[in-house]
Amino acid sequence: MLKKIHINDLQIGMYVEKVDRSWIEIPFFKKHIRSLQQVEKLREYHVEVLYVDTEKGDWVESAPSSGQCPVREAKTEPGPVEGTKTGEIPSIFDAEEIRVARALQQQAVECVQGVYRNIAEEESPDLEAAEEVVGRMIHHITHHPNVLFTLSKLQDFDEYTFMHCVNVSTFSLIIGKALHYTQNELKKLGVGALFHDVGKTRVDKKILNKPGKLDAGELMVIRKHPIFSVELLREVPGMRMESMRVVLEHHERISGGGYPRGLKGKEISPFGQIAAIADVYDAMTTDRVYQKKLLPYAAVSRIYRMTKENFDPGLVERFIARIGVYPVGTVVVLSSGEIGVVTEIHRDHLLSPIVLIFVDPAGNRIETPDRIDLLHDHHNRKIEQVIHPEEAGISLEVLVNST
Repeated sequence: MLKKIHINDLQIGMYVEKVDRSWIEIPFFKKHIRSLQQVEKLREYHVEVLYVDTEKGDWVESAPSSGQCPVREAKTEPGPVEGTKTGEIPSIFDAEEIRVARALQQQAVECVQGVYRNIAEEESPDLEAAEEVVGRMIHHITHHPNVLFTLSKLQDFDEYTFMHCVNVSTFSLIIGKALHYTQNELKKLGVGALFHDVGKTRVDKKILNKPGKLDAGELMVIRKHPIFSVELLREVPGMRMESMRVVLEHHERISGGGYPRGLKGKEISPFGQIAAIADVYDAMTTDRVYQKKLLPYAAVSRIYRMTKENFDPGLVERFIARIGVYPVGTVVVLSSGEIGVVTEIHRDHLLSPIVLIFVDPAGNRIETPDRIDLLHDHHNRKIEQVIHPEEAGISLEVLVNST
């Protein structure tokens, strides 16, 4: 049974089924209220009216309306993490967080598919729809960057190009946020990244999907796709020049060794330089017909080594500072022999993230995984090794509880 209450009457232990805002507007809200921080998060999003399920959580018939959320002990006894079976690793994200992020990701993929369809039919792409999707992505990344980032390496779509465009837009926005770009600047950057590969519609699929090395003629064709993209998009009403620079310059390199124009250093726009990093990172961490994907940790390391000849060092550092040396979802072996998964990072201490331990030093699964902040660990444990999730007997799908 649902009871309508005011935010001032919300108590710890209650289960909130609905609020007077769209879940899209407050994407990371956990329905079961277990802390004052959750209540304050709702206040931040200007929630006033809530509908509490009296059959879930803890319900008190008369709330005090005191203007503050009363602190009250939950009735449930402590035990294993909610929603997990004994010996299993719990999700590193809330189920509602995953639902909202997946919906947004799918919206973005459908937007890119629509653009490709419009171009194939010689129609003008819906720029307004693309800007709306990018606006939602900006909001999501602003408040909770880790979920969209992690999902980018989780889902497989039939057409690589569509998901690649969404991922490049996501990673570009993460860097843009680190640079404190305005909302307007972020939209221009995100839209350009979303459309950056549209010129590939003019490239023969046999070349795009060739498993072996391209010959000189094929390489010449593929290197024209940024120009093809500009030719297709320059007639779109409302398309901004800054977005077009993303499309044209995402394969340029600061050494001058990129294409299509061989620009050097500051000849490449900041947006173009950002998109170049995002594009390479996604390509490295995605299975292709001609290469096997790298783990995010390995991709970060390789990009760092490539920086001198290819990317602006400051932008690479901002990107790594945002996603971490050990990105969320990375499975690690500690100096103690314990195995865990990175769930949060400290931007000022990238080598000491927060880790959820699910295998003890003897190799046994822990019934209730321990959360360890390596930055404040009294045992001074360090990360010794990064391993593939499958080596630990789990999958990224399990880590984010996407089922």
